[in-house]
Amino acid sequence: MYFWSKFPFVRVVIFFILGILSGVFLPGYQIGAGVGLIVSVSFLIILSYKRKNLLIKLNPVYGSVISLSFLLFGYLMLWQATDTIRSNHIINFNKGEYYAAKLISQPEIKGNFLRAKVKISAIKQQDWIKTSGKAMVYLRYNEGDTHLSYGDEIMVKGFPGLVEKSRNPYEFDYRQYLAYNNIHHQDFVNRNKWTISNRASGFSLVGISIKIRNRLEQVL
Repeated sequence: MYFWSKFPFVRVVIFFILGILSGVFLPGYQIGAGVGLIVSVSFLIILSYKRKNLLIKLNPVYGSVISLSFLLFGYLMLWQATDTIRSNHIINFNKGEYYAAKLISQPEIKGNFLRAKVKISAIKQQDWIKTSGKAMVYLRYNEGDTHLSYGDEIMVKGFPGLVEKSRNPYEFDYRQYLAYNNIHHQDFVNRNKWTISNRASGFSLVGISIKIRNRLEQVL
């Protein structure tokens, strides 16, 4: 019992990680987790104002409640970081004439396509609707299109589709891998269906890092 008192940080990190894993494998209990966290924190606040000798007597309980609090906190943090909980996420739409997106990764050449992660900011149905959500896009390109870079904004005709489930047993689950990165859609786009609407502007630490990396690759 007293072994973990020497490593309080390790204990809370372990329970925080367990909370995140619980959110992955047991989703849908965020209300109960929220209520439990409020009760746990309230108990800790009340207990901290009691006499010191009572706190010593209840030390095992005190430690257990702290551990439980971090477990519930980890659960809620994962829920909060899940993009699909937002009402304007593109997963809540099933069609669109166009969509506007911003590149959030440096494009990679994959055969006849440029592959990049994008953040979708709006879709056009009858009117433009502000949205949230990410997608993996594969843009067919011409020879001069490889100058696309992180932070550029593009306009795409059509609507991204949901990533399909792996068809073969024991195959790498690419859909689940993307879902862990908050990506649920992908799109293969012909060259005549996308265009650059804005170039990257302003200060971006990621953008500068990518430029330095590309320069080093050229030097090497």
